[in-house]
Amino acid sequence: MQYKAPSGTRDIFASDITLWHMVEKTACKQAERAGYIEIRTPAFEQTDLFMRGIGEESEVVQKQMYTFTTPGGESLTLRPEITAPVMRAYIEHSMHKTGAFRKFYYLGPSFRYERAQKGRWRQFSQFGVEAIGSESPLADVETIVLAWDILKQSGVPGLKLLINSIGCPECRPLFRKALGDYITEKKDKLCKDCVRRIDTNILRILDCKNESCREAVKDAPDVSQFLCQTCETHFEVVKRGVKQFIPDWKLDPHLVRGLDYYTHTVYEFVAGELGSQNAVGGGGRYNLLVEELGGPPTPSVGFALGLDRIVLSLQSSVENRLANASPTVYLVSISDELREPAFEIVLRLRRSSIPADMDFENRSLKAQFRAANKSGAQFVAVLGPEEHSKGLVNLKCLADGTQEPVSVESLVEKILGKK
Repeated sequence: MQYKAPSGTRDIFASDITLWHMVEKTACKQAERAGYIEIRTPAFEQTDLFMRGIGEESEVVQKQMYTFTTPGGESLTLRPEITAPVMRAYIEHSMHKTGAFRKFYYLGPSFRYERAQKGRWRQFSQFGVEAIGSESPLADVETIVLAWDILKQSGVPGLKLLINSIGCPECRPLFRKALGDYITEKKDKLCKDCVRRIDTNILRILDCKNESCREAVKDAPDVSQFLCQTCETHFEVVKRGVKQFIPDWKLDPHLVRGLDYYTHTVYEFVAGELGSQNAVGGGGRYNLLVEELGGPPTPSVGFALGLDRIVLSLQSSVENRLANASPTVYLVSISDELREPAFEIVLRLRRSSIPADMDFENRSLKAQFRAANKSGAQFVAVLGPEEHSKGLVNLKCLADGTQEPVSVESLVEKILGKK
């Protein structure tokens, strides 16, 4: 029997790993610069956490969760998202009792049983932040700008921000009624899921990707016409901040996001070269979530970025991947007897923070040179008997073909001076 990765999962190799590392480091660095600290939560939680947090009628809970029963009879679920687990940790460890404003970031896998396709995997990785304990619209702006900066610095092409406000419990019922009155007349054009959503979660109809549903809601009421004064004032501050710091954005009155816990601001980032699966992240405000999970009323805002899709958007940049994956120096040994001395030089370079590599397959001299060229190294250091006896290597710059003997003792300094 030949084993394969489960449907909706895949193995990640070689230069793609370099892209993953670059994006992850960029995200963590930017978040820490903004005062966020890392939190790590379990990969599985009690099922009820997601049913209460995401919403029992949401598509995630209804169709996409990996749920299992333990031998002890407890129902557990692989996390389909990470915001609810972070909020659970916030409550469980009594962080709300200090009254302090908390800012966390997280990085890790999530799991949803979705139709497997390019850009949509059943195991996917997320980076996200949660700003817990502030109702200031400036906290909304901070998360939006932070996500934008991470995506731009990572090199995501064709990046755009979509933004909307979906109101609060005070004003949203008015919008729901108006949308219900409108959509009931279009009921025959809706997909089976959206017909059910009329009674369970009507806002999700606006988020449906079915073409007939999109056509049915294109002239639906605009939520901005129903915002209360508090929501309108909040959103005006958010829009002013977005205008100042985000160059490419637009108001999308049909943007509602896919999870039920959002209130006020919602936003989404799309990449221009990913086709139909073009959303690379999004977020918003969820002032009711902590209370829904058993804590006190605690306004919060945050986002999650889909690292898989971000990397997918970057994979066309072959030069960038190869450059990041390449060693600076490739050691070539003329004879088998010199492999150990060559290896000692490789380790010396690595411990001086210079990426270095050599042949570990006992290949011929000609094959070693081919491997050096294929590796993308900037320099080839050749160690022959004469060089070894004098404590030297012959250092060749592959960019211009120049070469010179360099002492092993001064090799690090020489390479750093040439980089």
